[in-house]
This record gives sequence, C-alpha cells and structure tokens, in this order.
Amino acid sequence: MKNLDFKKLLVLLLIIAAAVAVVFLIFKVVSKDSLNDEEKKKIEEKVSSYYTNLTDGYTTVYGGTDMLFQKESTTFADLETASVIYTAIKYAENNEIDTSVKTMYLDSIKAEGKYGDLSDYSAYSGTGVREAIKALFGEVNYTDTSSTDNHNFKYDYVYISKYDLYLMKKSNALEIENSKQHVEKHVIKTEEKEDKIVTTVAIAYVYDDGTTIKYASDKNVIVEDVKEFPTDFIDKFDKFEITLTKKDNNYIFESIKKVK
Repeated sequence: MKNLDFKKLLVLLLIIAAAVAVVFLIFKVVSKDSLNDEEKKKIEEKVSSYYTNLTDGYTTVYGGTDMLFQKESTTFADLETASVIYTAIKYAENNEIDTSVKTMYLDSIKAEGKYGDLSDYSAYSGTGVREAIKALFGEVNYTDTSSTDNHNFKYDYVYISKYDLYLMKKSNALEIENSKQHVEKHVIKTEEKEDKIVTTVAIAYVYDDGTTIKYASDKNVIVEDVKEFPTDFIDKFDKFEITLTKKDNNYIFESIKKVK
C-alpha cells in the first residue's frame, strides 16, 4: 500500500513538472513574440511623427494633415512624390541621416545659373533622402524625380541627377493653413497581428481660438471646452489602423486604413 502511494505520488509529481515545463515554454514563446513597452514606444513615436502626417505640406486649413484621413486607405504607392520627399527629409533631420551636399556642387549649380538665386533653396543629397525613404518604407519602387507642378503643395523639389541632389524652395501655392485649427491624433493601442504590427489611432479635428476649444469628428462637434483629447468620447471619433512590418530590426510602413 505504501509502495502504491509512493508510485502515485511520483506520477503526480511528474505530471506537475510536465505541466510547469509546458507553461514555461508557452510563456517563453509568448514573451518572444510580444512587443515590450520600449518597442511599443518606438513604434508609436514613428507612427505619430511620420505615418499619421504623410500628407503634411498640402495647402489646407489643417496644413494638409487632414487629407490623409479623408481616404479609406493609403499605401506608399498612393503617395505623391512631394509627400515622400517631404516626409523623408523630416525623418532624416530627426534621425541624424546625413543629407549634406558638397559645396562644389552648389557652386557649379550657381555658375550654371539655371535655378536662379540659390539662397531661395535648401539642398539635400539624394543618398540621404533615399536612406530615409528606405527607413520609413523599406525597399519600395521609388525613382528620384522633381516635383514642381503640384499647385497645392507648399514646396517645390528639383532633382538634379548630375549631382544626385534635391533643391527645395517655397512654391507659389496659396497657403490657407489656419493656426486655430489642427488635427489631433490619439494612440489607442499597438498590437501584433500575425506577422504585422498594428497601431490604432483616433482622429479629432480641433478648433482652438484661445478661448474656446472644440473637438470634432470631421464636421460634427463632439465636445467643447476640454484641454486634451476627450478619451471618454473615443467611440465617436474616426479611427485608423496603421500597419507596419518588421524588417531588419526596423518597422516600416505598409498601410493606413479607416476602421469601419
């Protein structure tokens, strides 16, 4: 009887040990695949700074930001050249990507006299711009080209292949941006979905004249006189999912889609 009890106890201990081992393995797999707080912060900063601002620079009262959220979905292929270059330059400047241009190139361009007064321009190396594009969008089909005929974008870009550089200057587009109005984004969550990373954001159109603050979903005012994004009313605002893929320890843009 005692031997039988010992055998039962041994079997029970083995079962418990096996269960603990299984739980431990599951925990390791989940931990390996799950995003930690540092990764989420990195992703959400990139989303908030760049991917939800892909149409910045267009001449609307919201500085162009609103144009992105008037579409059901946007991929890299949907972006105009001006948007790609504008976003890439901003990313390069914020992430220590070298976009400097050799003085000898600028001297040569000035001597040629084709582009007028070079003091009206800022210059960026093609190499630096392409590096930033790759960091943002991965190995995409992008061809260096000028963008000077977009009449509702506040900058013109001239690509000079001979020196592999971009010249940027203010365009003749009529600026109508209103300092009292802006688009505000609120990150709701960031999660893994299969092999993708998806960040969900809510979008509000804000009017602030220094006295009254109004938060609206498109043209419908949701709440007034609040000092920050009214998360209590989050369900009343449009939401978008920004999907990224992981490539060589970097998170790159795949799409932004309206949540239906």
